[in-house]
Amino acid sequence: MVGGLRDRGVVADKGLTEGSVSLVETELDALVEGLATRLGRSVVIGDRRFQLRAHSSAVDPFDGARTSSILERRVPPEVVEWVRRHGVEDAVAPMHVPANPGLDLHARVCIPIRTQDVLLGWLWLMDPEGTLSPEEIGMASSVAASAGQTMYRRQLHREMESARRHVLLRDLLTDSAELSQDAADALIDGNLFVGGTMVVAFVVTLSVAGNSHLMDPDRFGLDLALDAACRSLVHRRALHLVRPRHGLVVAAVQDESLTHRIQGFGERMLTEVRRTLGDGGTRDVRVGIGSVVPSLAEAARSYGRACEAVDVGQVVAGLGPVVAWNRLGVFRTLSRFPREEITEDVLHPALLRLASDRGEQVLLDTLEAYLDAGCDAAATADRLGLHRASVYSRLKRIEAVAQVDLRSGADRLALHLGLKLARLASLDWHQVART
Repeated sequence: MVGGLRDRGVVADKGLTEGSVSLVETELDALVEGLATRLGRSVVIGDRRFQLRAHSSAVDPFDGARTSSILERRVPPEVVEWVRRHGVEDAVAPMHVPANPGLDLHARVCIPIRTQDVLLGWLWLMDPEGTLSPEEIGMASSVAASAGQTMYRRQLHREMESARRHVLLRDLLTDSAELSQDAADALIDGNLFVGGTMVVAFVVTLSVAGNSHLMDPDRFGLDLALDAACRSLVHRRALHLVRPRHGLVVAAVQDESLTHRIQGFGERMLTEVRRTLGDGGTRDVRVGIGSVVPSLAEAARSYGRACEAVDVGQVVAGLGPVVAWNRLGVFRTLSRFPREEITEDVLHPALLRLASDRGEQVLLDTLEAYLDAGCDAAATADRLGLHRASVYSRLKRIEAVAQVDLRSGADRLALHLGLKLARLASLDWHQVART
């Protein structure tokens, strides 16, 4: 299955050990514990993605928002919206964030953590009664400055690791088997990905006008979302990369048969992307899931199939926003057909005759539903919300107009394939009828 434990650490590049990253976490923990002891208040440090990085032991008073953040390792979305509304992302000095009883959120003091004018996160102090003195806030600001230096070192480590990982991931997905094998070996030997497992690729696309490259805000949001999704997996079991037109994830798989877990991770990515972009589900976000392949060195094959799956999902209605290669059915074969060559010339003449009929769309829809249902008239009636007699009447008209015998397996096969090819190519039946 796809791994299921959240990872707190950062994987090391060559020359950077996991111990050094753990030391960063230890330093932050020591800073918040020391400040909490001196002030007698709960202290939390979070990064600019509103993910928890360190928290003190429980000190009264604390609220439900703090508890939820610690359990989930991230601030609840509704709390993020509340604090953003009060301008924490623009803060350059300590500020107060008011309480919100509806969110079980006490009032807090927010101290931005910045290094070289770069916002790295925030230090949060519980202050429900508004009794923190200027001296205490000053003490906390000094701790925030120390935390900034620690977080900055960690950020540099992350960027070093990320740059190396992205280069190797690009090499992994090339057409060269030798280069892919070298990249896989380097990822595993460099402790960037677990070895000895099957893998599966995921591709995430956003609706972009004119099929152009992603704009910087979308690239940044997609990178954040995929990073968050990968962090939900066990350590070293996922890699992600944002390419000019889409994002991709390569994840380790323990058991190919547990397809529901693979599908579930694809749906988690979809949710994460929509949440991060904050579009309320209005953007056409789609996830394609490739085939499971035996090793990391073969990830390019899974990636290619994930691209095909998401491509088919964009043009074939009914497949949903998360489309797996192994659930494409006949489209796995038809997707190999060059789209530009799918014209009325390759379709069964019977479909052209139906397209020229006045009620062509009703007849074409009925025919497709009938063939999809295995030529079961009762099932077709249920699917279309018709009486069975109406289905039989339409089928007789289809046979008459199209000049086919629906009892013929050869005719049914040619018609069914033609309908699916037309759907794959997004053919306009009205236009077909005029040609």
